[in-house]
Amino acid sequence: MECKVLTMDTWLSPLTIVETARGVRHVDLDDGARQFAREVRKELTRVPGTPECASEIAAYFDGKLRAFSCPLDLVGTGFQKRCWLAVLAAAPYGTTITYAQEAHLVGTTGYQAVGQANRRNPLAILIPCHRVLAQHGPGGYFNGHLELKRALLEFEGCDLTGSWGRS
Repeated sequence: MECKVLTMDTWLSPLTIVETARGVRHVDLDDGARQFAREVRKELTRVPGTPECASEIAAYFDGKLRAFSCPLDLVGTGFQKRCWLAVLAAAPYGTTITYAQEAHLVGTTGYQAVGQANRRNPLAILIPCHRVLAQHGPGGYFNGHLELKRALLEFEGCDLTGSWGRS
């Protein structure tokens, strides 16, 4: 499948955007390594051009955008997609929900399964799984780095009192 690719620097980390004709397929917090691996495996083929959502992502990191409008090209299981869409609906900018709340929204008591679905979120930032916390702490991880999760939540003005063991 053909895609446009852009790696951009942000105050959080390098970020690679992959967009197909249907919408944004991947937003990876890396310097393009995951996209390179996809191209080597022949899953996606890079074509010239800049992903249309790049300006929205840049505006988010500049503090000028709180909700994305770019189309998404979600790839995952039915359960994963339900989880990701639940986060989009239930956790707008500046708010958080718990894994248990997300599980309830998708009709399960398996908050660990929800956590695993969020872990496989292919659209970091756009699908804000960083806004999902454990009942008594940060819980989960964000691309392997809790400090990135915390930085995003603080940037969005979320109240983290007690969430990271500090007041």
